[in-house]
Amino acid sequence: MLLSRALLVAGCALPLLAAPATAQEGGQEFTPSNEELDRDLDESLAEEYSEPEAPSEAAKEDHRDCCGHDGHHHDEGPDDDDGHDRLRLRFGGLAAYAWTNLGNLELSHREGNSGGGVIELAQEEDDDFEFDNGAGMYRAWIGIGRYVSLQGGWFHGRFGDTNALSNATNGTPGFTFGSTRFNTGDIVEINQELRVADFDVVVHPLTLKWIRLDFSLGARYAYWATRIERLNRGYTKEEDRIEGLIPMVGFGITVSPVAPLSFFLRGKVGTIEYEREGGYYRRNNGQRRYVEPKEREHTSAELDAGMTFTIANTFGFIVGARLQYIELERVVPDRSSRVEGYASSLYAGVLLNF
Repeated sequence: MLLSRALLVAGCALPLLAAPATAQEGGQEFTPSNEELDRDLDESLAEEYSEPEAPSEAAKEDHRDCCGHDGHHHDEGPDDDDGHDRLRLRFGGLAAYAWTNLGNLELSHREGNSGGGVIELAQEEDDDFEFDNGAGMYRAWIGIGRYVSLQGGWFHGRFGDTNALSNATNGTPGFTFGSTRFNTGDIVEINQELRVADFDVVVHPLTLKWIRLDFSLGARYAYWATRIERLNRGYTKEEDRIEGLIPMVGFGITVSPVAPLSFFLRGKVGTIEYEREGGYYRRNNGQRRYVEPKEREHTSAELDAGMTFTIANTFGFIVGARLQYIELERVVPDRSSRVEGYASSLYAGVLLNF
């Protein structure tokens, strides 16, 4: 430090010392003042040791416009070494209204030795019942860095129709559901309620500016309730509910040809089968309990395709088509329930990222 200061002083002093000789040769004598020497020395030291100026706000905005709102390029390549992108959390959600139709519906419900036959409501031209209605569809997600996200979804719809039974229903004159027989000519109201909840851990192995691939692993909860009422010839009602938890795996692809628009295609499938042997007694907490045999088999699949239009990567709109297939079956000695069918939906809604 002392050597540097000495060199600076010498560098400033030499031109000033040479000035009197030059002035004397020209006939004029010049002697610099101490104030001028001190000022020149201070300016030289300030230039040597001053810190660089911070970039202006305008320069920062230009950098963000070039590289993205967070200051990092969002194209291909690994994250920065500091790991900020890998730890950054992003949140989002959507809400949509879905115009939904239940199709190829098969119902079966046995109480004791009554019922158990399959009721087919295929919704063909000559069927008695049509199950068209609206449903609510919601999704939420948490992005953890670039390559992982947690996603959850909820679908809920109620569907119903009333008509007089004819031979078109199941191709036979009437049907038995539970302990009640419904005959041709009965005015029957059938109501369906479908609830589907999903939770998935999603990995994005490829995430570029214009394309992204998704692999998901999660679970689906499906609930299906049926209520059949006879409105004439003596009112009667039969109800049945069945639910199940199904492991799911999925794949998806999203393509973004231009900044506001994205097109997506997603699918997932899952199945589970459970059987418990029974017909014997065992002790539990000091009490003798009967173990009932039980069988469960659940299957579900989903295909979802659509388009999003997002403004400033924050607020946007979504439209799409979704097809869900659900089969739930439960069998115990004195009761059995089974439902199989699909729900096809056209939906539109809004989404939000932050």
